[in-house]
Amino acid sequence: MRIQDVIPPLRLDRARHAAPQVFDTLRELIVGLALPPGTVLPRNELAERFGLSQTPIRDALMRLEEEGLVDVFPQHATLVSRISLASARQAHFLRRS
Repeated sequence: MRIQDVIPPLRLDRARHAAPQVFDTLRELIVGLALPPGTVLPRNELAERFGLSQTPIRDALMRLEEEGLVDVFPQHATLVSRISLASARQAHFLRRS
């Protein structure tokens, strides 16, 4: 799967910081499974796709990692996290309650 095929061109709002806009876009694609678990997210390709430097991309990926949506392997790769069945069950339980 190519990043260019999945991620739509992002029209940045220059009044806002870039990293939160990238975060919101990637989060939506991950949660909606347009970027399925195991997908590699190369920073250089993301930077090119969004028309940004790698700094806001790195910041967005760090926030996604904090939310458990991506796994960052320093100096190697960033992958969309696998879905945790325990977390899914807990979220389902909380919604039903």
